[in-house]
Order: sequence, then structure tokens, then C-alpha cells
Amino acid sequence: MPDPMSRGEWRSLILAVIAVAACLGAPGGYAPWISPDTPGYLAVAPLPEGWGDPRHPLFGWILRAVPGRDHAAFPALQTGLFLAASLALHHALRAYGASRRAAGSVTAALLGSHLLLLWHRAVHPEFPAATCCSCGTGRSIPNSPPPCSRSPPSPAWSASRRGARS
Repeated sequence: MPDPMSRGEWRSLILAVIAVAACLGAPGGYAPWISPDTPGYLAVAPLPEGWGDPRHPLFGWILRAVPGRDHAAFPALQTGLFLAASLALHHALRAYGASRRAAGSVTAALLGSHLLLLWHRAVHPEFPAATCCSCGTGRSIPNSPPPCSRSPPSPAWSASRRGARS
């Protein structure tokens, strides 16, 4: 399948992502921020008692894997994953048939969102959850029917929809 995006479009997107990452990384921009909620996510009870706690234990388990409990790399890692998910969503929208402007509007909204600007350095599950949501949205777009098509959906798409309903 040919790439729906031109080299110029890729270049402008990558430059925009680099500019956003550089602005976010201004002095102290990637220093971890421990929010008032963070200790509740990090204090994970053993199973099966952990499932009954007010905070889900998954985020605490992931952060326990960090050597020495040093979360210095966490903000840069989660910001990079969010920016990559934004690019992947843009590419999925273009492959689906969205115009350059439509896909660019979605990507610009993600790159300038309050979520990114305010939470990119927080050691908190909200930002990684939004990143997973963007990835899931981008991955689900190829399973959608063709946009504004007068022809019936492909047999593969119809079969996948029948399987999803059963």
C-alpha cells in the first residue's frame, strides 16, 4: 500500500513534533512532577487485596520496574510516546482518506492540547492513558468502512464486523 503522505507532509509533521518537544523541554521541562495523587498510585498492595484499593495497581507495578525508583526519564519517555502516537494517528487518518487539513487539525489539537502542555512531566497514569487512547484510535481506523464509498464494503471488512457482533 503506498504511503498516503508526501515527503513534505512528513517533514512538516516531524519538524512540528521536534519544535513541540523542544519547547516542552525548556529548562526544567522534563523534570518529573510528583502530583498529590502519585503516592496513592505508587503504594501498591499485594494481590489479591490490591484489586480492592481505590487506585488500580497497574501503574504502580509498572513504576516499580524502574531501577532505584528514579523517575527522571519517565516524563521524556511518556512525552515521546504521546508525540509518536500523534504522528501515528495522523498517518492513520490520511490512510483512511482524510484530507491533509482534517488530519492536520486533529494532530495540531493533540500537539497543542492542555493534556500535553500540563501533564507531560507528571508521574501519573492520566497521560499514559491518553497516549494509549490515541494509539487505539489510530489502530482502529483501518477497520472502519471506506469513507463516502458508493460501493459495498470489502468482504474482509464485512467478515470482521460479523465476527465483532458475535
